[in-house]
Amino acid sequence: MRSIPVDVFYSASFNPGDAESNAFFTAVCSGLDINGSNVSFGANRLPSEQAHKLIAGSQGLIAVCPKREALTDGRFNMPQAVNDEIALAYGLGKPILVIAEEGVNKGGFKEKYRTFQTFDRSRLDDPGFITAAIKAIHEFKVELIDQSHFGQAHEPADSHAEHLSHLVELRKTADDFAWEYSTTKTIVYTRDSTVAFPTSVFATQGVKVPDDSEPIVWEYKHVGSSGALRLVPTIDQQSSTCVDVRLKPDPAAEKGDHITYRTYSRSRYLVPLWEDETLDDRRVHLNKGEFRVSEGLLFIHRTKKAVLEFRLCREYGLKKSDIVPFVASYTSSIDFEVESELNRAEVRIDDYGGSLTVRMEIESALPGHLYGIAWNPPVRPASGNPS
Repeated sequence: MRSIPVDVFYSASFNPGDAESNAFFTAVCSGLDINGSNVSFGANRLPSEQAHKLIAGSQGLIAVCPKREALTDGRFNMPQAVNDEIALAYGLGKPILVIAEEGVNKGGFKEKYRTFQTFDRSRLDDPGFITAAIKAIHEFKVELIDQSHFGQAHEPADSHAEHLSHLVELRKTADDFAWEYSTTKTIVYTRDSTVAFPTSVFATQGVKVPDDSEPIVWEYKHVGSSGALRLVPTIDQQSSTCVDVRLKPDPAAEKGDHITYRTYSRSRYLVPLWEDETLDDRRVHLNKGEFRVSEGLLFIHRTKKAVLEFRLCREYGLKKSDIVPFVASYTSSIDFEVESELNRAEVRIDDYGGSLTVRMEIESALPGHLYGIAWNPPVRPASGNPS
């Protein structure tokens, strides 16, 4: 499994004399799954409009500042292009890590910017320096993750969802059951961006999984967009109970761009079906009682209009009274129920000859909240799965 990746603007000199130090820091970033734009540019200075677009679309900026012109006090300036890009990122409110060669004029950097690290190009292979450099860059990455990772209640700042439809179905197969998830989503960009956002399917409770179980089937389909905009999926992990995917705009999204896409997932082991499939005694604590399992959608984007539908097949044997809709604050698990948010939603539970359908419609859904249903799984039938 890869670590969580982040996207930064990498500001540095591409003067041949700085190649060794530049290669050192880009290698550290690569090893920490920090994706840097501007790394491959050969020019010493980017056009300001292009730099502005790339920095605006990044999660933060890492600036490597080698010595340039000598000052009268024995200190040195940094390259003007790097100085300009730092100032641009500061003006955009981006987190900044400044890595300056010893002797470079610090100015007000230590006061203005979150992190300041120095280096001596003659000691890049020193174990103590290597440790300090990796620590500084890793800590900077952790800050960026805290601001943007989907496990936190921080929605993407560059876009919102105009509309979202999410269908969860428990289907009867020839000899068992399967969970299928289908989602259609329209994203509108409110500013230029190259930043990927997460989309995931995961089991919210522990479930017993056979050693030979297949990984989740996951599919992506482009529906439509403005211009040539596409989202490129990258799967970071995929098992029978979890698939983590990043969707990155390509080419870079511009303010006002929109894109509609669909995802489909299928797995037997996303929710425990029977009481004996639960792994532990954890409960979902709701005002209407305690429940062994829950299923729902965790909102990442600010969403204007959402429709969620849960369909449980007749063969599973649940009744309407077994199902409890809820909305809850969610980090790594359910934190607490938000009953006022559930009251805002239009919720309907229908029974079609034993097949249950729960429909939830919500305006302005809250990021970092799980909208879903809870129930207690029945005892496995003595004769095996019902037919």
